[in-house]
Amino acid sequence: MKKNSVSPPNIWWKLPAEYDNEKDIKHCSLGDDYSFISFIGHKGLGVQSMSSTINFMESGLNFKIPIFLIQGEEDILTPIEITKAYFNKINAPKKEFFSLPKTAHGFNKSVINMHYKILKAYIAPLITTLD
Repeated sequence: MKKNSVSPPNIWWKLPAEYDNEKDIKHCSLGDDYSFISFIGHKGLGVQSMSSTINFMESGLNFKIPIFLIQGEEDILTPIEITKAYFNKINAPKKEFFSLPKTAHGFNKSVINMHYKILKAYIAPLITTLD
């Protein structure tokens, strides 16, 4: 995480009591490892990189639902230029790009606040019209 991004509060990393045990902590760690290896691949394990089989700039561009992308300006894992290039190619009934200052790749309060704003401004009105 870049040093000028805002970290999430430490309380966010405190596990609820029912998951704060050796078995669940191990499962969480193994799940993280599996996701990471599946994404980047692992020659020794014979796992092909998921990222090598997907070209977001050519496929996955047409959506029938609204698309909202949230990007931290301090994200060093997903460069904002790549996200913007992808966003510009997307076809969707509604799309918006939200750039958040002092935010890296992971969650922090500004990301959660933006999720809430999107839900309240865009998603909730759609749900109430379905009644």
